[in-house]
Amino acid sequence: MNLSPIQYFKKSVFYLVFLIMFLLACKDDDSPSDPPTPIDYGYAIEINSPSNNSNYSIGDTLPISVKFLSETGEIVHFIGVEIYSKSNKSNKLYSVLSHQHVLESFSYNDNFILKDSSKIALDSDWILETSLWSHEADADTTFKILELKIEN
Repeated sequence: MNLSPIQYFKKSVFYLVFLIMFLLACKDDDSPSDPPTPIDYGYAIEINSPSNNSNYSIGDTLPISVKFLSETGEIVHFIGVEIYSKSNKSNKLYSVLSHQHVLESFSYNDNFILKDSSKIALDSDWILETSLWSHEADADTTFKILELKIEN
């Protein structure tokens, strides 16, 4: 079967177009419906002070030292440090929420003077709660708590 140059050209173009379409159709692209791969932030919290079950009184200085870190080297986004009554979480002595956006770790330090006797008189059992989360708060929030005794 001899083909004229025009017929050969048409047939070659047809096969070339078919081959290109086949290769493009088989390309492994992420479809828009595929969920993005979540980031493993590897969040962890180290509370250096105060220590668990420490005792304090009105007028004392409560040293707060917390290290927030990403064990996978990601960004430390949002941090929280709160002190609230063990029996009533809405009775707060201390609350800090902050957006840091630093790589790998952030150290938070404060010296808090215990002076609000109107709140402390209600209860001497308190919780220091620390938290760390990214923009996807529900997916990767990490908490660490310890208990304190504060007396009036």
